[in-house]
Amino acid sequence: MSESTLKKNTAQNGPIFDRRQFFRTAGALAASTLVLPLSACGGGGGGSDASEPVLPKPEQTSWLAPKEAATHTATWMVYGATASAWGTPSTTNSQLAIDDIPNSRPVAREDLMRIAAQLSRFETVNVLVDNETDRGEANAYLDLMFAASPASAKNRMIKRSLADLSDPAVKFGIEGYINYLEPAGMVLPPMNRANIVLIVQHVNDLWARDTGPVFVKGTDAKIYGVNFNFNGWGQENVSTGLTGWVKDTQKAANGVVDQDIDGDKKVATFINNKLGTAEIKTWITMEGGGIEVNGRGLAVATDSCIINNNRNPGKTRADFETEIKRVLGVEKLIWVPGVKAQEVTDDHIDFSARFTDDNTIIYNWDGGTVSVTDPTPSHDGKIKAALLAYQAQVAGWSAADKLKYLGSANASLNLVELPQPKITLVKDAVNSRNPDVSMSKRKEFEKSFGAGYIGYYEANNCILMGQFGDSELDKAAFNSLRARYPERVIIQITTDGIANGGGTIHCATQQQIV
Repeated sequence: MSESTLKKNTAQNGPIFDRRQFFRTAGALAASTLVLPLSACGGGGGGSDASEPVLPKPEQTSWLAPKEAATHTATWMVYGATASAWGTPSTTNSQLAIDDIPNSRPVAREDLMRIAAQLSRFETVNVLVDNETDRGEANAYLDLMFAASPASAKNRMIKRSLADLSDPAVKFGIEGYINYLEPAGMVLPPMNRANIVLIVQHVNDLWARDTGPVFVKGTDAKIYGVNFNFNGWGQENVSTGLTGWVKDTQKAANGVVDQDIDGDKKVATFINNKLGTAEIKTWITMEGGGIEVNGRGLAVATDSCIINNNRNPGKTRADFETEIKRVLGVEKLIWVPGVKAQEVTDDHIDFSARFTDDNTIIYNWDGGTVSVTDPTPSHDGKIKAALLAYQAQVAGWSAADKLKYLGSANASLNLVELPQPKITLVKDAVNSRNPDVSMSKRKEFEKSFGAGYIGYYEANNCILMGQFGDSELDKAAFNSLRARYPERVIIQITTDGIANGGGTIHCATQQQIV
């Protein structure tokens, strides 16, 4: 598909999809969700010694977060979507809209094991499971993945060729078959069950990107884990010593429901302790999905989830830039517009823009306007405008800065659009792939279903991406990422349950660096 055709199609895809927009009535979820008191996070904003930031001295080690595409030791995941986080349906397979998310739990959990199985071809996958019962269930799903002849189309492989990708007559089906493409000289490695390690540890939800530590490399060549003080995307009082925390009540007004995070807020420290990795403490409260780095000191973020009194009260962009330089080695930060309170994350950047290499940002694209009849800039349109403005600044950088932050003295900041599937086609495909599960009855499905190709994951020698049921754009997105990562195997899988919870493959994974 040509770039012009791609833009024409994506301009008519409809509204922006917000992440994890759990529009459920409070009464319907009273029995299955928990609003935690402010004291549950340590109370009052006063930090203990354990949560005080480690202040650097000139002679101390400095740290740098490498790009996601750098070599991994392992991937960390969480077998979450527990009842404490996603609720339980009032009636099995109920057609009531309030049960869409609870009904999605088993689908999401199978999705998680599909991700783990595919990643096991390339690296170790460590998965936290809430208890022994969940360990048994996870193993049962793995049995489906490793079956000689998988019963479900979602677990069957179709090898694609460059001829497939260049032939406009070849469409990707909506049944959910796993599409993959081997680059020249590489054969798809087999799945390796020994590479999947299930570790019992209390958890709630599945978003390892947000709850796990962000790993960084020290100038002493050691690996460290940054703990960003997960507080449920702003739902609990911060425990970092900052004062003035305020919960954003607009979230509740918009239908976002608090959930139990008693396990999730301990995940980062648990993983660091499990690995024997020294933990870097900071006053910053945020999630891993809130920042994207290129591994050379350049990053991109929305300020809506960072410069927000529900996470970092009283702090400015300048304050954050100083501290993020200390803990992640970020020296230049691209701020793009975000949206507060419309969904639980306050608009994470990893659902909008990602680095594909040192000097290229790929971004989600909905056509740039609210609709074909309303020329008002859409969320994606505003982000593109901010990226273009920064691109113009980069053009004026010195050769030394370009070399340092972009990898070449002659580099420019490249911007690449990634299509967004048509939600009507996605909805039909989700229903056809999951005939026995009510997953799309709620009227907010179009906004809360996480149908974004931007949520792919860069594993060792692999790009693992989502497919959603828009045959033409599933293929176009596959082809686009192939062009960005020609040396890697591209694998495209369904993630209906995870997407119904508002997230992506990227949200469900966190890389452990070498």
